[in-house]
Amino acid sequence: MIDFRFVEKFIGFLEKLEYDLISWGFYDSSFSISEIQNILEKENYEEINSDWVRSKEEGYELEDLFSDLESNKLIYKISSFKNSNHEDHYRTRFGEGLRLIYRLKQRFKDNDWDSAPNLVSDIKCHLTTRKYPKFDQDFESCWLDLSPLCKNKNIQEKVFRALSSKTTARSSEPIKFAGFQRRAFNQI
Repeated sequence: MIDFRFVEKFIGFLEKLEYDLISWGFYDSSFSISEIQNILEKENYEEINSDWVRSKEEGYELEDLFSDLESNKLIYKISSFKNSNHEDHYRTRFGEGLRLIYRLKQRFKDNDWDSAPNLVSDIKCHLTTRKYPKFDQDFESCWLDLSPLCKNKNIQEKVFRALSSKTTARSSEPIKFAGFQRRAFNQI
């Protein structure tokens, strides 16, 4: 099993490669597994190379990684593009999203899809690393905020408690919430 943090870094690496091309106006860019393999071997990407070497030592191949990323819908296989080696090409959700936005058309008739003007003339974006909220709010503190707003506290507490626990065959583990979720509970 590959580490989630490595997957996050690897997707960030792919998005950075796409971003460099997109910033020059190449919205239809994509990459093959062999192209990424060559980049990893020739360039020194310290943030992912050590983790990738460790994964390779465990028997994980780049094809496996791309297959897992594709099956989890983190990258898309571009079926219409094959290079001279007949390799599949891929694009991240970031790259595909920007490509689709850039290709939007301003249509006024049913048959003007090929001659309609573009809705977006230029895209300027800023790519940064992902940020995740802290999930540090427990059930009790969230319930203290919610209980004054409830009309039938006993039933609503049982429902909220049931929805706030991750139940498996072996145990029931409480779910922690993020601060924005706790604030949203009060608004709903």
